[in-house]
Amino acid sequence: MSVAPLACGDASVPTLRIIYCDLQFSSWVQLLSSKVLVMTIAVMFVLIGASALSTKSANNDGLIHGNGTVKYLSFECGFYGIAGDDGRNYDPHPPDMPEEFKVDGLRVHFTAKQQEDYVCIHGWGYIVTLFSIEKLQ
Repeated sequence: MSVAPLACGDASVPTLRIIYCDLQFSSWVQLLSSKVLVMTIAVMFVLIGASALSTKSANNDGLIHGNGTVKYLSFECGFYGIAGDDGRNYDPHPPDMPEEFKVDGLRVHFTAKQQEDYVCIHGWGYIVTLFSIEKLQ
């Protein structure tokens, strides 16, 4: 019995193709891993930048400093709140707004801290504790 030389249609060709595809696959893996590395580094920079921003606001101790207008709201037995110039409404709790500032339409500057663990039936705005409030001229 004689053995014929292998030609392109023989079983050795798919093996070569598999090896060739395997080499291509490994180069794709290298390319993808380098892209993954670049994306990971980019995400790290974004997260570092975001943490720097949150650190900047954390230096403010979570206080809200703003200007606004005192508003009397007649629902829920009536109460005074502050319509902030930032577009947000602030509902001071406890204690309530000082008596000399209970003037509807009064312009004020205030410092407050949002009380996320408080619940109020007013449902009008952010519940805050006022640290300071002063009349604007």
